[in-house]
Amino acid sequence: MSSTAETLARLAGRLVGQAERAADVAVPPEQRDAVRRVLALSLPGRLQVTWRVLRDTRTPDAARFLLFFSAAYALLPLRLSPARLGPLQRMEKLVLLPALIWATLRLLPPEVLDAATRADTEQEAGA
Repeated sequence: MSSTAETLARLAGRLVGQAERAADVAVPPEQRDAVRRVLALSLPGRLQVTWRVLRDTRTPDAARFLLFFSAAYALLPLRLSPARLGPLQRMEKLVLLPALIWATLRLLPPEVLDAATRADTEQEAGA
């Protein structure tokens, strides 16, 4: 493995560790296990959980909107801050995406996230 790949692997490990610590602080206690299960999933697994949450009839409309907006904002090259902010504009997604995810989790009923993550972890365990 090259030194660049090793550095990226270490960085990814640190980011996952920081995300788990942030989940312990920011996520309501009844949703922490479900959020940890989502963090342990692969990217396709996370997308399936997102799709299940969007399709669940128990999901409030405000949570659906925030979840959809968060996904679109993460994937599309959108900028909400003015260009004259320069270097601060690059940090926009680093600040705004966690805030959107936090707000979505606060609006989401715990049983919806729990059901979506349990279905996906069972599916990955069976595969």
